Amino acid sequence: MQMLAVIVDILKIIGIILLCIIAILLIIILLVLFCPWRYCVDVRREERLTGKAAVSWLLLVLRIEVIYREAVNLRIRVLGIPIYDKLRREAQAAAREEKAAAKEQKKAGKKEKLLPDVTAASVEQKEDALTDKQTSEDETVDNTVSARARQGEEKASEKHTQSKKGRQKTGKVWWEFPQYFFEMLMDWAEKFLEMLLSLPELVEGPVERPVERLEKKITSVVGRVEYYTKLLQKKGSKWVIDFLKVRIFKVLKHIRPRNARINLYYAADDPAKVADMMAYYGMALPWLPRHTNFTAELGEPKLEGSIRIKGRVCLIVLLWHGLGIYLNKKVKTFLKLLKEGQKM
Repeated sequence: MQMLAVIVDILKIIGIILLCIIAILLIIILLVLFCPWRYCVDVRREERLTGKAAVSWLLLVLRIEVIYREAVNLRIRVLGIPIYDKLRREAQAAAREEKAAAKEQKKAGKKEKLLPDVTAASVEQKEDALTDKQTSEDETVDNTVSARARQGEEKASEKHTQSKKGRQKTGKVWWEFPQYFFEMLMDWAEKFLEMLLSLPELVEGPVERPVERLEKKITSVVGRVEYYTKLLQKKGSKWVIDFLKVRIFKVLKHIRPRNARINLYYAADDPAKVADMMAYYGMALPWLPRHTNFTAELGEPKLEGSIRIKGRVCLIVLLWHGLGIYLNKKVKTFLKLLKEGQKM
């Protein structure tokens, strides 16, 4: 009976601990979903372009910063304590590599000093003293030892390369996403430029039959246009478009900046350019925030200014509208029909 009572008490303690862990996890999930994430974007241009984007959560318990000053840096702070700094980590890694290279050089120098100086005369005396059998045996032993040493070196190099590949694969961390995002945008821009440069060749095609190739492309484009026009004229597609408009408008209304300040200064030596910039500013004025100041003057060509934007986002709103769009069957069928049009 005493053993059973002890076992029951242990199970009670384990159950209480598990319940506490589950309750803490639920509280954290609810805080992440319902507590607003505040964002701030600050971009300035005086002599050079500098920028800073920060996201904070739960009264600065968590703060993520992306800073641009001649290079992109990512910082993560928890309760004001820095736990990640990209540039500092890269500098520390470079310092470690330099130290390791210096240690290897020192070891190589010590080994060279410890090796005995063998003269040619001593070598010749030893070779004369040894018999033909001993030399043959030594040669076979040396060959086996050198082969084993080479195998060991090859295995070590393979392990080193595998470890490097593993580090490269696991080196991408979720908090380094902005850097990879910028790299991806640059790759897309390069591909887009290559496509634009290759358009004349695609249109012209081979010298023998350029007209036939152009006719095929025109017919394919006309067929896609007809397919999409018929698809958009259907009642179901109109309902889907209205549904998406409402959802996307609500999301944009939720994430729009609550406070924005824009100060811009433009100078040019041509009065026509100054007049054009003032005209553009007048056309864009209805869509600009309240606290917007723009000045254009005659003088040396210059463009300076600052843009500061603040706002907040609740993840539960994004999750609600995202699931509403993703789980809707009509939206799924509409997207499938759009994909079918691309295959034409």
